[in-house]
Amino acid sequence: MVGMYYLSSSGTINHVAVRNVISGGFCGDAIWAENDNSTSSSTVTVQNSTLNGFDGVGANVLSGPGAVNSVINIQSNSIAGTSRTDGAGIVIFQAVGGTVSGNTVDNVSTGIVLQGTPSTAKSNRVSNTNGAVVVASAGNTVQSNTIFNSSGIAVQVLANTNQIVSNSFFSVGTGIGLFCNLATSGNIVTGNTVNNAGTGIQNNGITGNTVAPNSYFNTTTAVGPCI
Repeated sequence: MVGMYYLSSSGTINHVAVRNVISGGFCGDAIWAENDNSTSSSTVTVQNSTLNGFDGVGANVLSGPGAVNSVINIQSNSIAGTSRTDGAGIVIFQAVGGTVSGNTVDNVSTGIVLQGTPSTAKSNRVSNTNGAVVVASAGNTVQSNTIFNSSGIAVQVLANTNQIVSNSFFSVGTGIGLFCNLATSGNIVTGNTVNNAGTGIQNNGITGNTVAPNSYFNTTTAVGPCI
């Protein structure tokens, strides 16, 4: 079930409200934008809109097999799911890259997922999630975000190169501020503030990554090993 659907086309969604896209099977997406064109890129902008009450993904952006790179801009939206155990706020996947900025994401299992071409998640506020941001492809920037009440891991950086996580604020309760599964070098995690966490950063200690300086307050363990 999808509220709004773009297929291999460009466009702008501006000042739109999409509400109550409930499939009953965690497949209700407020917006789905997909490019399947192998010769032509598309650019989609979602801005100043309200995406409330979905059990899948708020803004789901992806490409089909063999499609050329597409561009997505998701900015200044209010996105809220039905439960922090269901779905995701924003997902960028496959041959898609762009900017996710100035959004408020609340009450979903995962706030923002970057798993496409290099993208930037900047100045977003993400709250009441199991995991606020997941970075699962190379070359992304996560900067100046504010994260509250993440019960698991606020920002999870998976095994890829050239990630930058900087100048963000994490207040996570008993969870983990940042999990760096940094299996390769060239990643930078600096200038972040972690408050009220069980562990500030869990880092596997692979050399060639920068994981300091960061600031820790009311945190049991500042930097711990991966589990």
